[in-house]
Amino acid sequence: MDVSSSGFSSGEVCYLLNNSTSKGDVIWGQNIDNGEPIQDYPVIGSAKVYFIDGKYTNAPEHNFDEGNVIVESTCIENGVAVYTCLDCDYKFTEVINNHRYESVTTTIKPTHTEEGVKKYTCECGYSSQNNYINTIPHTYTSSITTPATHLTKGVKTFTCAIKVALWALSGR
Repeated sequence: MDVSSSGFSSGEVCYLLNNSTSKGDVIWGQNIDNGEPIQDYPVIGSAKVYFIDGKYTNAPEHNFDEGNVIVESTCIENGVAVYTCLDCDYKFTEVINNHRYESVTTTIKPTHTEEGVKKYTCECGYSSQNNYINTIPHTYTSSITTPATHLTKGVKTFTCAIKVALWALSGR
């Protein structure tokens, strides 16, 4: 695994974050060669990254089907899927990760300053906890704490509305 800047910009890290698959709905994406502005690192919900013929690509020239599973993955061994372009019949083979994540739980809830973490658990009991949840943005309300006069400047205080609501609920 190449975690240098070239590993990020090539799409390798994005592909690995998706458990080395582009099958089905994936979390991470990255614009590499699809005509969109190039992204230097993986982004949640961006373009799918495929590993075809030893190269990471968005494969814009192909219209792939959802894939045909040739060898079903188990918790012990990886599987194999074949994807076929619906326009030209080009095929590529992909290894299917051996763990099937059946349940998703949030182990650390995100806050305004800290990311949260999701835990994915496989049917065999193995779990992966490297999926981060973005921090919660602040939602501000404002109030004038010191009115301005013709001689002095006033003060306007901005308070995070979510934090105030949580304090009110906790009885503080």
